[in-house]
Formats: sequence, structure tokens, C-alpha cells
Amino acid sequence: MSPALVDTVVARLQAMVDFMQTQAAAGNTAYAGHLAAGHHVQCLSDATYVIEQRAVFDQHLQQ
Repeated sequence: MSPALVDTVVARLQAMVDFMQTQAAAGNTAYAGHLAAGHHVQCLSDATYVIEQRAVFDQHLQQ
């Protein structure tokens, strides 16, 4: 597996947050509810964790 997987995971988590925000701004009440419930915060926290642990992930992906 490629260490680029870490970059992909982070990008996909950010894309999910961007999508939720776009949908909520367009009036989608389901996504507005997800944002109100803080679901995007978990995605951003996950992305931060992956970035912080990048060296560990990269090491194991290169085995």
C-alpha cells in the first residue's frame, strides 16, 4: 500500500465536511441537522488524528 493513502483519507474526510456544508447551505435539512449535531467536528477530528499519526500509518503501510 502507498503512503499516499493517508493523504487520500484526509482529503476524503475534508470532502465529506465540504459536502455536508454545501448541502446544508442549499437548504437540505438532513445535512443541516448533521452539522447542528456536530458530525462534521468528528470528521475534522479524525483528519487531524490521521495527520498527527502520519508517521505511524506510513510505517505500517510500507511493510
